Amino acid sequence: MRSFADAQQARGAIADYPIANVPAFLRDRYRALRDTPSPVDQIAGLGEFIYANRAEFDDEALELAAGLIGFATFPNMWHGLSQDGRGDKIILALRRDLSEEAPPGVTYPDPKDDPAPQERHVIEKPVEDDGESKDA
Repeated sequence: MRSFADAQQARGAIADYPIANVPAFLRDRYRALRDTPSPVDQIAGLGEFIYANRAEFDDEALELAAGLIGFATFPNMWHGLSQDGRGDKIILALRRDLSEEAPPGVTYPDPKDDPAPQERHVIEKPVEDDGESKDA
């Protein structure tokens, strides 16, 4: 799992993630979060956004999200990620989805027990008139 020593390092990783890897229907929202001037909103927001839409992102993005959520959760406790262990639970879900080995003494939770994505970050995949997804 990625980890960041400070906000500058986290923001650098965000800047380095290729926008071309972001599914087209998610790019506008991704760019808006990436370009926000607040490091708190950028780091916590992008971590939550990738988590909310994780089925659409590649492993590199999931690793980025786990690192961002980790930094936002401890020691920073941004955006409520420390409440009820939300941040830690998101990290475990992302690590499980990446097929990483669970940390010693930890069992990955069942996906049905994962924290619900924040509604404001969920974007449904558009559907064509023929019923197929546009990015399929």
